[in-house]
Amino acid sequence: MTEHKPPRPPTLFPIPPGTRPRRCLRCPDMIYMVEDRPLKVAAECVSRATGNAFATPTAHAPTGTEPGLGFSHFIDCPGAAEFRKRS
Repeated sequence: MTEHKPPRPPTLFPIPPGTRPRRCLRCPDMIYMVEDRPLKVAAECVSRATGNAFATPTAHAPTGTEPGLGFSHFIDCPGAAEFRKRS
């Protein structure tokens, strides 16, 4: 019998204070574009996944003075495959 493991929590990315959300180019979600080393990451704070399987209590939007934490939007973006094709 195969043992099922619970989903691994997503990696959280810091979102600098004052970062403004913008609309994803492939879905209607609002996201934060942040730099993570050489990559740009589209981070979000709330997942569209039913049951919010990827939500974490530590993910939160930034304010004008406080940083936020978000996870990769491409975990559950319906247009993620289109972004991969462009790379």
